[in-house]
Amino acid sequence: MEFLLNYFTQDEIEDFQLLIFSFVIWNVVNLIVMYADLPDKHLPRDEMLDMRNRIVSFFHGAISLVLAAYNTYFLHGQCGDKNTRFEDKILIFSCGYFFYDFVAMLYLGLMDKSMFIHHLICVFGMAYSVISNSSANNLIAALFTAEISNPAMHVRMVLKHLNLRYSKAYECAELSYIMLYIYGRMILGVPVLIKTIACDANPLIQKFFGSGLILQSVYFIYKMAFILRARSAEYSERKRKGIKMQWFSALTQEQISQVDLYSSKRKIKVP
Repeated sequence: MEFLLNYFTQDEIEDFQLLIFSFVIWNVVNLIVMYADLPDKHLPRDEMLDMRNRIVSFFHGAISLVLAAYNTYFLHGQCGDKNTRFEDKILIFSCGYFFYDFVAMLYLGLMDKSMFIHHLICVFGMAYSVISNSSANNLIAALFTAEISNPAMHVRMVLKHLNLRYSKAYECAELSYIMLYIYGRMILGVPVLIKTIACDANPLIQKFFGSGLILQSVYFIYKMAFILRARSAEYSERKRKGIKMQWFSALTQEQISQVDLYSSKRKIKVP
């Protein structure tokens, strides 16, 4: 340790230790989830791996959400403030997760181009903030607006993998995800972006990616509006035909075939 202190500060050594710890602990969580006895034997390999990896992502999202909310709404950073040690630790903790998830998705064959770019932006963005000792308060506020809908998103996809697409639990998770996405990205996210742009101390690249994220969110919300319209129409048809959904038991194939909208060829995907 004394040898390292000749080249690095104590804070830098602690940051590196936390990064390694975060990377290792998420790999341990991954191993526990991968070997857990879950009712997913019916799934193809890629869907089974995706479902289990989403369970790990759910835990990270929930923890990050709590930490980011506490920092954003109780510690109140201002424009131009240097990073606090707590802010650095939040970013390093999440950076370790994204580094783990990047490696895991490559290894498991789940990586696509959009996720590749997303993970690189997250890792480099958080690392830059820690190294430059700046803009962490805005980055963590953005992390909160992004993570607020992610737990519901992962629950929705896990339920779909478990053949519960046509259940109350799935539709409740989907509605929660869409509402939280709109709330996080628009109601909370736009003010965060405005503060980020207005603060001269924030780097231009942070303002650029923040603006891009909001524009992307507007496009996704546009698509979500069609999903909400479709779900409302499906509910009306089920009610008219006396078909009742259960919370954790999917509709039978016979019931699904009775709902004309379910057989529609035009499917809209929620991001």
